[in-house]
Amino acid sequence: METNHNSFHSIESVIEKTEEYAASKVLLMKYQAIDKISDILSDVLSGAVVVAIFIPFFALMNIGICIWLGRSIQNLPLAFIMVSGFYLILGIIILSIRKRKIKPKVADLIIRQALK
Repeated sequence: METNHNSFHSIESVIEKTEEYAASKVLLMKYQAIDKISDILSDVLSGAVVVAIFIPFFALMNIGICIWLGRSIQNLPLAFIMVSGFYLILGIIILSIRKRKIKPKVADLIIRQALK
């Protein structure tokens, strides 16, 4: 009878330890997910801050290039059209290589960041 009691107590102990282990494992997985999400979000947000800083610089630089080019060719509206055309051609090139070159690299970067 004593053996059955010890056996029952031993099984209860194993079940309790298994429940504790499962709860700890779930908690660990939550913390790991939070860590990965915070890593990815911090990268995205820091990138957004950098972009937000460079947009005014880039816009003002392009206006300066247009004015300089307009004075050089003595036709300011044509200079703006030329710079806009340059960006149109650049945009078409980027759109054409987006799926072959850019998308796989961005996907790899996201996966590497998630698995880090």
